[in-house]
Amino acid sequence: MRPSEAFALRHAIPSVRRASGAARIVARQLVYQLGGADVDLSRQPGQGPQWPAGFIGSMAHDQLFAVAIVSRGGVARSVGIDIEPAEPLDTSLADIVATPRERAQLMCDPVALRLLFCVKEAVYKATHPVDAVFLSFEDIEYYANESVARTRTGRELQIRVATLPRLLAVALLY
Repeated sequence: MRPSEAFALRHAIPSVRRASGAARIVARQLVYQLGGADVDLSRQPGQGPQWPAGFIGSMAHDQLFAVAIVSRGGVARSVGIDIEPAEPLDTSLADIVATPRERAQLMCDPVALRLLFCVKEAVYKATHPVDAVFLSFEDIEYYANESVARTRTGRELQIRVATLPRLLAVALLY
């Protein structure tokens, strides 16, 4: 991780700094492949990374993987990505993560609950840079059969997911 990027994470534990650094390496490479300059992706206070002019993106990591999604502006307004292990999420969190409609659809599947968590994290990462509004889990409703999520602020995002070897969610705000 570059010094300007590391400053915002100076209080994080080493494993988080390493994972965040790995996600930034992936993101910088994607920016470069899209014709952008090799720039630092420093974190803005209370926000995500500062993307180069003309680019949008998002980064995520878990204990083993670091991922990023980058696009030139104009394709989508904003993007969000999240990654989670393909493992059950404690079902005691269902009332926090899932709305009543979502809980009925999950039918107590703890891996599906973790995927829902992943989707909602991606939605937050896509909407926060645009709206600067904090969204809690109940403020986001995921409609898996339509591949969309809707927020209490009126946003509708396209959702793409992958489930192996990790749970991966991408939220696209057009």
